[in-house]
Amino acid sequence: MSQYREEDLVYLDESGMDNREDYGYEWNEKGQRFYSLKSGKRSIRASIMSGLWQGKLIAPLTFEGSCNRKGFEK
Repeated sequence: MSQYREEDLVYLDESGMDNREDYGYEWNEKGQRFYSLKSGKRSIRASIMSGLWQGKLIAPLTFEGSCNRKGFEK
């Protein structure tokens, strides 16, 4: 990384969320495991990608669905 100038670097990140990632939590006796059922069905997923360049947020993008390599590179 030291071979690049700071103004030439862009930090990118992608993240996503959907409503199937809820986890059941409840009180339980000490030493006993709590079990919760999940449907396993996927729902609509929202994804976001953006970059950080010279301390500024650039190219924020939100879209419906999952991100793959082609989408990230585009």
